Formats: sequence, structure tokens, C-alpha cells
Amino acid sequence: MIEIVSAELIKPSSPTPPSLQRLSFSMLDQLSPSNYVPMAFYYPAAEGDSPTTISVQLLKTSLSQILTKFYPLAGRINGNAWIDCSDQGAAFVVARASCPLSSFLVRGSEPESARRVLPIGVETNDPFRGCALIIQMTMFPCGGAVIGVRVCHKICDASSRTVFVNAWAAVCRGDTHVTAAPEFISTKLFPPPPPPLPNRDGNPRQQTITSPSRALELKRDESLMTKKYVFSASSVLALKAKGASEQVPKPSRVEAVTALLWKCAIKARKTSHNNHPIHSVMTQAVNLRKRLHPPLPDSCIGNLILCYAPFYQNRDSTNNEVPELRELVAILRRGLSEMSDKYVERLRRGGDEANRAIAECFREIEEITGGEGAEVYRFTSWCGFPIYEADFGGGAPACVGIAASPFKNVGVLMDAKDGCGVEAWLCLSAHDMESIDTNNDLLASLHCD
Repeated sequence: MIEIVSAELIKPSSPTPPSLQRLSFSMLDQLSPSNYVPMAFYYPAAEGDSPTTISVQLLKTSLSQILTKFYPLAGRINGNAWIDCSDQGAAFVVARASCPLSSFLVRGSEPESARRVLPIGVETNDPFRGCALIIQMTMFPCGGAVIGVRVCHKICDASSRTVFVNAWAAVCRGDTHVTAAPEFISTKLFPPPPPPLPNRDGNPRQQTITSPSRALELKRDESLMTKKYVFSASSVLALKAKGASEQVPKPSRVEAVTALLWKCAIKARKTSHNNHPIHSVMTQAVNLRKRLHPPLPDSCIGNLILCYAPFYQNRDSTNNEVPELRELVAILRRGLSEMSDKYVERLRRGGDEANRAIAECFREIEEITGGEGAEVYRFTSWCGFPIYEADFGGGAPACVGIAASPFKNVGVLMDAKDGCGVEAWLCLSAHDMESIDTNNDLLASLHCD
């Protein structure tokens, strides 16, 4: 159904100055996983347009232009230490589909369909080995197109990735004045650990390198199921009301939807483990940009996120009840508050104190998630990021999605296209997914797309 037409490297239109050709990873970058986070943007053909609405050549040209600003994305990852920003180029794959976009993207097929329009595995092949950015443009005979983007997490978190895609889209459609210059300052804010003292012979030692954190380690399993759930604006409002309590009188929509999915997952695990007491952990990523003083603009690129790990534990094997929604909302809010009190204030001080706080935070999460019998769910929210503003000249995407995940117990939340609802992409074992699909709480709250 999908045929690869070409694959090439797109280099920045202007060379990167020698002084910028080596970008060290910050401490948060070093702790981040090295996986590539995928996103697929679906663009149906405008009525009467033929062939494809979005020009492949214009995409390549605009990508070359924007890479002069986002120059690390055209570089090569050098282990867990730094990026070689010598303009080796970003990978750009062109593919052609044999069916209309409407029949390719049918209801319920989004995760598996996205896998086919994303450049999976390109980064392992020469001359693309170590690419930080990989693009695939898939053309459909109806004139529709899909732009698949994969960026290495070592360089970009979700906010950074969104800023890059929207900047590229702005250049492509000619609106260059709306593009803020990216700032690669995460290393200045949270520098990597300093080198140890010199050897006795006076020769300096190599820079200390922090390994990726086990707190963010994902369990790979190719037999998992990924599904997309769409919560309408009215469903989200109802969930927020149901999750409200004296402790959290006004839950956020992310807290309400996350708590519901967590509740469904806890019930599924209790069923599959014959009501054995449950120790369930939910790790959450938090965008630090607006929490630092002064707040950082979205144009600050890098991994500017910290995690916390609230947990629910039921030690009573005779009690088959699952927690109420409001209880899980309160656990989520308490975890966020504790993280802010313990670590964010220390991050604001910068320097060694900030790095000690980062190390302690990740060490604490590793202890919580590594506990015996703990079932760990790793959730992240992209809500609030202007993902649907990626207009490459043919209008906003009809939908945005991620691929079927090979990683267990992962959840990603993002805005629905209307900006009020929430789309949740959930990856679980087949058994747990089947249980969740028949969960009455989910069915009562869900608006399926």
C-alpha cells in the first residue's frame, strides 16, 4: 500500500558557524531516553485540487531554510554526550500510497495507519545513521498527503518538537515573520555533570556522562495494542465535575482524563491478577518552561521537563473495589504539588543546586517505579501545544496522530482539533485493552471518533 520513492539528506541552506558545531547535552537531555517520538499530520486534498496539495519540493526547500535556525536537527547524535552540528543533514523520505487517504485512514485504524506513514528504522541505515530528525512525505492519489515527523528525544521534548514543526510550516507557506528564533539554552540552565578532578599526572579527565534514567525506561513488546480514544468537550466537563473533591475542587482536563484511564487500567489489572493487591504507579512529565523564574518562552529548545510518580496501593486482597475518580485526581494533584515543593524551587536557583535536585528527583522516581510488584504507567500530556497549527500552505491538518507503540503501558494526551476535547492514545497489553474497552466508566464518558 505504501511504496518508498526516494530518501535523501536535507542540509541547512546556510552553513552552521564553527562555534556552534558542537552542542553538549544538558543534564536533562542526558537523562532522557534516546527513542524517536513520532507524529503524523494528515492533510486531505482541497476540493478540486490535483495532484497533491502540498509540494514535495517546497517542503524540502523550506526544511533546508528552517534547519539554519534549528541546526542541531541536521546534526548527528554522539552517544549520550553531545550533538555534532556539522550540517550532515536531516533524512527526508518520499513515499507514494496506492489508495485514497479517506480509505487509508478509516475509523479505529489510526495507530496502525500512522506506523506506515512514519519513517520507522531509517536512522539505523547508512548514510542516515544517527540522524536527529527524520521526515516522511506520503502522497496519495486523491491529492491528500501525510507528513510524518520523528525527532530524537535527546534533542527535543514535545514542546520543542511542536515549535519546530510549526516554524517549518510557517516558512513553507511564506509566513517567515511569525517564526521565533529558537534558543538552545538548556545546557546553560542545567549543565552536564562537571569533569572529575585531574589525574595525578595533571591531565584532565573526560567529561562525566550521565546515563539515561531508568525512571523513563520503556518496556518494549511488539504484541501490544494501541488505541485512540476521543473525549468530547462535554465529556471532559462531566469528568472534571465527577473528579472534583474538597482536595481538588477544580481538576484540570488532563487530570480528569488521566485519572479515568488510570482507574480503568487498575481495574483491568485487578481482574487479570485475581484481585491481588494492586500497587500502581503513574509517571507524569511536566513542562518546566512556565514554572521557572522568569518563565522561559516556548522557543527554548531541549528537554525542559521533569517527572513525578504518584502511586495508588491497595493492600486489602478482600476488597475488590477500585479507587474513585476523585481519589485518583487527588493523588495526581498531590504528586504534582510535592514535586513542585521539593524540586522546582531548587531548579530556579540554578547551578549545582538545580542539578542535585534533578538527580534526586530521578532517583526517587526510579525507587518508586522499581518497587516489587509495581505496575507502572507512563503518561505524558501534549495538551496546550498548538499541534493543529501546522499549516504547510494547504490548511490545518485534518487530524494528528502517533503510531502504534511497541512500549507497554504508555499514554499520550493531546488536544482534540476543537481545542476543548481530549484525544488519548493508549498502549497496553491485549488483555488489559480488551478489559478497558468494556469498562462502563469509560463507555459512559467516551465519545468515540
